[in-house]
Amino acid sequence: MDRPKLALVLFINTVFLLFFISALFGLSGLRVVTAGMIVTFVPGLGWALRFLPGKSDNIIKGLAAFLITVFTVLTGLVIFKVSGAELNSVFFAAGLFVFSNAGLLFLKKVNRAVLDKYQLMVFAAALLLIGTISAKIPLVYDGDIHFIAPAYGIVKELKPYKDFSRVPYVIDHPAGPLLLSATTVFLSGQADKTKEVYLSAKEIEKSCPSERVWELWPEISELSEPRAEIIFSRYPKLIFAARIPHVLLGSFLLVMLFEAVRKRTGSVFLGSFAAAMFLGPEMVVRLSYAHYTAAILFALMAIYYVCTHVRKNILWLFILGFIAAWINQKTLILPLALLISDLYRCRGRVERGTAGCLVGWILGTATVAVYGYYLNWGCFIRSFIISHGSDVFLLDPKNFMGFLASWTKAVLYMNPIIFIAVLSALFYCLIKDRKTRFLVSPVWFLVGFGVFITAPWPITRNCDLVYPPMFMALGVFLSTRRQMTRRVMVILFAVLFCFNYLVMYRTFKAPTSFYGYNESFDTSGTVTNRYFDSVQRMFRGKEGLEGQALVDYWSEPMESRLPQAVARHYYMSEVYRQQGEEQQAYEAKRKVKSLM
Repeated sequence: MDRPKLALVLFINTVFLLFFISALFGLSGLRVVTAGMIVTFVPGLGWALRFLPGKSDNIIKGLAAFLITVFTVLTGLVIFKVSGAELNSVFFAAGLFVFSNAGLLFLKKVNRAVLDKYQLMVFAAALLLIGTISAKIPLVYDGDIHFIAPAYGIVKELKPYKDFSRVPYVIDHPAGPLLLSATTVFLSGQADKTKEVYLSAKEIEKSCPSERVWELWPEISELSEPRAEIIFSRYPKLIFAARIPHVLLGSFLLVMLFEAVRKRTGSVFLGSFAAAMFLGPEMVVRLSYAHYTAAILFALMAIYYVCTHVRKNILWLFILGFIAAWINQKTLILPLALLISDLYRCRGRVERGTAGCLVGWILGTATVAVYGYYLNWGCFIRSFIISHGSDVFLLDPKNFMGFLASWTKAVLYMNPIIFIAVLSALFYCLIKDRKTRFLVSPVWFLVGFGVFITAPWPITRNCDLVYPPMFMALGVFLSTRRQMTRRVMVILFAVLFCFNYLVMYRTFKAPTSFYGYNESFDTSGTVTNRYFDSVQRMFRGKEGLEGQALVDYWSEPMESRLPQAVARHYYMSEVYRQQGEEQQAYEAKRKVKSLM
């Protein structure tokens, strides 16, 4: 057996061995990490190298391993559901272990490693940084909780049940990223901690006629929302289990960005520099908790890399377009960028790879709609198509003000000097690459910038989707400068970069909640959203209501809706009163009196 194949065999089997040992001896931290690796890349490695030629691009090998692994995991969950077998994480992992080694048996020879030494170094550095931040950030409501809550429902019924928010399922966006988190939670042995939410959602669903779920659910689920947040915040391993696949995807995203710049410039240093600048304070936080950002950027960067660095790419772009549709609606910006760049540089002609990507994305979206019909068609229409579709792009002046506010924040978080530099680099690439396939990079920025110009949310999440082309352009631009100019600019950017991370270090020392990370990163050294700061202080019993008593109350099974409604509105009246919002406190008190 050649040395590269022996190393691959040892790596795959070591991951599974550590998983089984951690499951046997209750080493929950190790089990979470190995579960994340098993869900995202490990089972597909042998098969990817079996089907791809020995000299294939390393990034393509990694993407193939990811796609094969996700398809295998999904197939296993379908088999579980159809057979009616009892959920067992160790048994499920054993099946993946057999599948992984079957791929190794058919593998004759490994010509070289899946990633070279520079790519491995970038991956390891990104994983260390993002993973460390991920372990420090407490539960994020508009992120972690929406990925944790449906875990049991997904592995049990392939339905993302939850007992709060607008509808009884997480279908605001496609379920692809939810599958990764849910399966990792399941394999890490944490799924039972989300079972109560699943049972509660099933109970409420039975009490609502299916055609009136959309109408009745918000009022009912309002009573369950704080309870889920408090319960999940008690289980740090559960939170990290939901995050680890996104941490891994974010780390591989950095490898793709590094490699794209390295291949264009021929410089390992500039590739590393572009990846490091991309991984600024806001981005590293955004990639460190369970949310769609890491998966969206991973899909966008994969499509970009394949379209610019793989010649016979029609099948690859079709598959990636299909997968992107299952990740998020916002992934449409890159197929659109491919189309626009083709129409310009090919004088109205669309290349086959671009057509394949568009067709894949459309078919993927169609299957998402079929899945929505399987869940509840009325809820899917109102949540996926209206609330997160047509309503987002209404031509309202308030929406445009939200767009300006989000980009103002993004510029401040990135640093205005860096922002001006990357805009200049993008303009340079737009002119230089207007006749090459690399034109898609600046067009990616322009399409992403234009699509969300009327988005109503004053948050930087949509801005994040155009960060990769910005920093790739910076690396390409620097490669054209004279050596002395390049050194001066790199030193300047390095100083600004270190300043940004100093700000983040101060933020972690600040005695505040980290809830605001799901909205924005505050460069003053604190985290946004004072409202949730006061809520968490109350939970700790430092002011207002008796904190621990309230936590215990919300942690009880939901046997009676009315007392919970009374407690919730009374609690909110106290929160508003402490913040000096007397009118809202008065309204909450009125609700208490009406219920009693």
